[in-house]
Amino acid sequence: MFLLGRPMLQARLENLQAVGPAFDLDYDQNRAMLNTLNVGPTLDPRFQTYRYLRTPEEPVKRDSPRRAFLMIMWGIVGGLIGAGVALTRRCSK
Repeated sequence: MFLLGRPMLQARLENLQAVGPAFDLDYDQNRAMLNTLNVGPTLDPRFQTYRYLRTPEEPVKRDSPRRAFLMIMWGIVGGLIGAGVALTRRCSK
């Protein structure tokens, strides 16, 4: 390009200054999208990912069901399964 000589380069420079560079449509769309993204919300520098609602304390009573309730519940489930097995064996004879 520099072998064209000074007059030719000067003419190209004047042409570019008069008309401006030729950008395709994608360039303008990308610039507009970049400007909208730069204006977006900014994070607060004091932002924390966690916070305590109350000070931690030991629970007064257990939240989970009591041992007796679990034993009764699983006993009933076991009885139903046993009855189902007995009925299927009786029907197959």
